[in-house]
Amino acid sequence: MNHQWNKRVSVLLAACTFASLGYAQKIINGTVKDQEGEPLIGVNISTNENTGTITDADGNFSLQDVKPTTVLKISYMGYETQEIRVGDH
Repeated sequence: MNHQWNKRVSVLLAACTFASLGYAQKIINGTVKDQEGEPLIGVNISTNENTGTITDADGNFSLQDVKPTTVLKISYMGYETQEIRVGDH
């Protein structure tokens, strides 16, 4: 079904900032949902810093030691890949 490739996921990010050795790092927590608001399991969340994770059964993920310049790449089979710069949120 080619129409699936045009689907976009919703990524909700919540960030907590911590001061460490004079610079701020973040722990990024988020939830990935489809267009109907249902959580997506097993979505790949990777960074331009060679780290990553996948979403759990509730669509949740967490990444530690994330810098404001980090770009999250969110990809899932049948959905359009998205990139989100952490410092923009």
